[in-house]
Amino acid sequence: MTLCIDAARISRLHDTILEHYRLYGPIYRETVAGETIVHLLNPDYIQTVYKHEGKIPHLVPLLQTTQMYRSLRQMSPGLGNT
Repeated sequence: MTLCIDAARISRLHDTILEHYRLYGPIYRETVAGETIVHLLNPDYIQTVYKHEGKIPHLVPLLQTTQMYRSLRQMSPGLGNT
């Protein structure tokens, strides 16, 4: 399967996340490519999750599109993607 990335849509990703924050608040769930994702947009909530996951937290790798975006812009792949 070939994945086409619309650069214009990716460049507006932060706007989409901000709009979701305004609509749903600091925690919301969505399904992308058949996977359910829970977004935590408050650092305190993220800290709480990590505190309860123990010494070795489970970090889900990024979606292929996000990996490609970061790679094209020579950005760090982030936690769980190295």
